[in-house]
Amino acid sequence: MGAGWSMSFIGAVGVVAQQGNQGGGGGGATIATSSSGNYDGACTIRVKYGTTDLDSAMTPHLGGLFSSNSVTLDEANGFQVSWVEANHTASNSIRFVCGGYIREGNETATNFTWAINNIVHTVGNSNDYGSPPYGVNQTSSSTSQDATATSGNDEGTGGFIIINSGGGRGGLTWGRDGDTLEWELDATVNGFDCPTLSIEVEWTG
Repeated sequence: MGAGWSMSFIGAVGVVAQQGNQGGGGGGATIATSSSGNYDGACTIRVKYGTTDLDSAMTPHLGGLFSSNSVTLDEANGFQVSWVEANHTASNSIRFVCGGYIREGNETATNFTWAINNIVHTVGNSNDYGSPPYGVNQTSSSTSQDATATSGNDEGTGGFIIINSGGGRGGLTWGRDGDTLEWELDATVNGFDCPTLSIEVEWTG
């Protein structure tokens, strides 16, 4: 998915790390939540309204539930996106922001890129309110190795998923319980791909 907007929609959070396009990354480079220690093959995820953290709509994911580059985050383990809470706390849009650190492995790192790709929305409820407009804004994608800060004015990897809820006579439309939103987080070091992180978020009431 290119820079700028690409429209389409999704909701519990599931994240699965997949292999990058160039043999799993240049010199063993990976996406992690910090420069060392916990957690490698993982990212953080936060829901925001503009620069306001919406921790009441989704508990920030800090990467600790990853195992073998895979994690499922849903209501069962306390990670879900509440459309009711989003309706109460956000005016008409929310953002999903990812935070990460590119561990350069055997590379002498000089160039870094981040990108969000392949957004997919799946309707999971027969009485769904309809899918709101959604897409990705990558006009300010980070070129920094350290893109871990996601709170307040910080935007982590720079690009973000944005969901516009509509509004007007019909009220706000966020999606419904059981809907899922999926996307991929990619990063490169000196032109080599890190293993891709695939993220799935499930909506709840």
